[in-house]
Amino acid sequence: FRTFLTSQHRTLSKSRDSPMEKRFYYDWEWDSIFVWLLVRSKVSVEQRTSTRRFPVAKEALEFFIPFFGAGVLCLVFGVTGSGAFVWAAAIFFLALSAFILYFFRDPLRVCEHGLGVIVSPADGEIVAIKDVDEEEYLHRRTRRVSIYLRIYDVHMNYAPIDGTVEYKKYRKGRFGLAGFDKASELNEHMMLGISNGEEKLSFKIIAGMFARRIVITAAEGSRVRAGERIGLIKFGSRADVFIPPEYEITVKVGQKVKGALTVIARRK
Repeated sequence: FRTFLTSQHRTLSKSRDSPMEKRFYYDWEWDSIFVWLLVRSKVSVEQRTSTRRFPVAKEALEFFIPFFGAGVLCLVFGVTGSGAFVWAAAIFFLALSAFILYFFRDPLRVCEHGLGVIVSPADGEIVAIKDVDEEEYLHRRTRRVSIYLRIYDVHMNYAPIDGTVEYKKYRKGRFGLAGFDKASELNEHMMLGISNGEEKLSFKIIAGMFARRIVITAAEGSRVRAGERIGLIKFGSRADVFIPPEYEITVKVGQKVKGALTVIARRK
């Protein structure tokens, strides 16, 4: 058993030393507390954070706490005999609290793709693939892949490639329906550009009619991994990825994609 643990420890340490060659991920089940204790001492804080399994984003708290508190308060009054209206209010607030937890769910995503591929930055449906000029960061002709997030989709945003966030700019705008083509230019959005020397692309997180707050935690100049959670947008949105012509698009309009998991383009 000790030999097995030692070999696993060496394998993990080697993967950590060469992240660009093969990213570090847990590829076997953590069945033993002894394995966890052994490896934890040699694994970076960033790597431990990326494997967290708490299923809800912390951004849910600002909505969950007041709704859940109101529901519990109504339950207390309901028990004391305050009438059917209070019971109905309690059910409403508790159901709303459950929806908040569902909406802000943050599933563990493990990206196992290497260089030369671009993964989806969000869950949703491909609503458009269009040739456009990207004049903000890439300054060239690109293919724009638009992903529309519906209210029931996971609303976390992920880095499409490994690299450094070289560009990050917030722009005010309208709050129209994110599914329309013009939303890419007219709606409030956050533009990000990522480069790792070999690959370079930009993507845009767009606010919709109900989504009025974009939260991007990755700072300009920070290093990100493909599939790493870099933020979220609240209550419906859209993500546009501007892909250079040297990549082949691997998705089509109407296709469902998963953030950090679905490959949307490969280098030709």
